[in-house]
Amino acid sequence: HGRVGRVLNDETTLNVIRTAPCPVFGVTPELSQLPGRVLVAVDFSSASLSAASTARSLMPQHGALTLAYVLPMVMYPADDGEGVIHSLGVQAGFERARHELGCGEISVDTVVLHHELKRQVAELLLEQADTLSVDMIAAGSARLSRVDRWMLGSVTTDLVRDGKYSVLVVPPAG
Repeated sequence: HGRVGRVLNDETTLNVIRTAPCPVFGVTPELSQLPGRVLVAVDFSSASLSAASTARSLMPQHGALTLAYVLPMVMYPADDGEGVIHSLGVQAGFERARHELGCGEISVDTVVLHHELKRQVAELLLEQADTLSVDMIAAGSARLSRVDRWMLGSVTTDLVRDGKYSVLVVPPAG
């Protein structure tokens, strides 16, 4: 939907993602088997790490999982994800995530993307997804209010609206 259509019409997929108590997996018609190459947007929050774990559970043996962290232009007050970054650093955060995933036969790569002025986080993730030729993008949901989504934007909303990739969205715990 365009902007006017989004205001006037119901976006069923996004409403399900925003209210479901469980992960939601939106599948494109091109995905005919388990996703073998997956990009996971991580900010090291519990929701993003849960998204990585859920994505891993959907993958076949010998799949390739890439954890992508977008370095913010400005650091905001520490929440549970950014707090990990402040105390451990990005690479230590990746190592902790790898350890928690217990990857086994799935290869895990990491990438740090640099947020540029006038480029949305989702745009950077979609560009990386194109580069890696992934089957699916996974992300944790922050469950922002309508006003916060309007003012700050929503990465998961932008990923879903793009529609090019299958998307796994995992809600925050509780």
